[in-house]
Amino acid sequence: MSITTDRCRLTPVQASDLPDVVRLRADPAVRRHLGGPVREEIVRKQFVEMLARPQAGICWAVRTLKEDAFVGLVTLDDHHEGADTEVSFELMPEFWGLGYAAESVGAALAHARDTLGLPRVVAETQASNTRSRRLLERLGMRPERRLTRFGAEQVLYATE
Repeated sequence: MSITTDRCRLTPVQASDLPDVVRLRADPAVRRHLGGPVREEIVRKQFVEMLARPQAGICWAVRTLKEDAFVGLVTLDDHHEGADTEVSFELMPEFWGLGYAAESVGAALAHARDTLGLPRVVAETQASNTRSRRLLERLGMRPERRLTRFGAEQVLYATE
């Protein structure tokens, strides 16, 4: 299912998105709080998994409406702990600070609530990732708890 916002379109990831996803996942700034840049061969393997996601997991490519420029990825999928659906996002640095994250992640949260009927969505981010934490709070998510995962302190946010 595609979603259109004021300035962008979220469409399920398709094979033609691979070069953009490789560029996104190789970017050190994007991957600063996500374990570092990912080698192309690993991204290619991850991409095959993205294309094969079950309906329960949705991975959208986000593109601008006007230029059709690749903004990044927004995903709704099972959280690591298995009890909740997690929203996650990765955006190209040239789109940071321009409202695209709020617009696309907000649209994904609305889809989770209004279309999928999910009463709760979580997001997990490194405690040191202040930009993502501020975004999640602006979108109405509240910090629920702190934990250590992937060798770093994380904050778990929830919509309820």
